[in-house]
Amino acid sequence: FATVKKLGVDTVNLDWKSEVEQHIRKTSTWHFGIQSCRRVYFTKESNGNNETVLVQGECTYRLKANPEQAARSIVKRGRSLNNIRPVTIVKGNSVGKEEKKADVNTLLLKHYGNEWRQNESLEFFRHVLDDPEVEVIGDDEEGCQRAEEMPCYQI
Repeated sequence: FATVKKLGVDTVNLDWKSEVEQHIRKTSTWHFGIQSCRRVYFTKESNGNNETVLVQGECTYRLKANPEQAARSIVKRGRSLNNIRPVTIVKGNSVGKEEKKADVNTLLLKHYGNEWRQNESLEFFRHVLDDPEVEVIGDDEEGCQRAEEMPCYQI
């Protein structure tokens, strides 16, 4: 059996992406080509208060075959792993309803061209975009209804 945990309710969402971008160098600036490597070794190194990550890439399957590609730090200069403090991501949708309507209109223009309003199969979108009183249902749980379970009969 499993325990179901709701994202943002039972767990804390932390913004690791922006913190890693500030502290760790991009893979394109590493001292070896990561795409050509067969093995990548990550080592955590501590020097007093300063913690860094050392990375060494091996292009062959032979263990430590290339001594000139020694392990080097991927932490940006002047940064430390001790300083990583991710902020909590606030639950919710940051996109407004008018922005959603504008995005749908842009997609319809790209896909069907300027004449998409004459297409009968797209009448629903024309009604939603033209009528200012139509409320676009967001991604909140109130817009979803649980369907009744129907028994399955097989013959």
